[in-house]
Amino acid sequence: MMKSVMGALVVCGALVAGSAFAECDATQEKMVGKAIADAVAAETGKAAPAHKEIVDLDRCEGGSSHFDTRFKYKAVMADGKVAWIEGRARGTNDRIEDIRYTRASTELAAFAQGAMVAAR
Repeated sequence: MMKSVMGALVVCGALVAGSAFAECDATQEKMVGKAIADAVAAETGKAAPAHKEIVDLDRCEGGSSHFDTRFKYKAVMADGKVAWIEGRARGTNDRIEDIRYTRASTELAAFAQGAMVAAR
């Protein structure tokens, strides 16, 4: 009997842990995308001022108001070139609590490298 109780507890624990982060819904994706665009634009704006910004969320997991996402931010520059930076962001509602950059185009590579070193 003890084995089945332990097995049931493990299964219940796995279900609860799995439901803590579900996929973001459309409303949360919009909030998260805007928060990322605002944060990245504020941090990289001096390095590369943009005319148009796009945020692609490769993976967005959320639960109630929390989120954890991988993203790619793209910006069309004044000269028509597209600069981009990839990373991971975590936060609550529309507030970024932690953002880390992993890769970037040549226009933002120096910024990304400095930000990655500073974040560690």
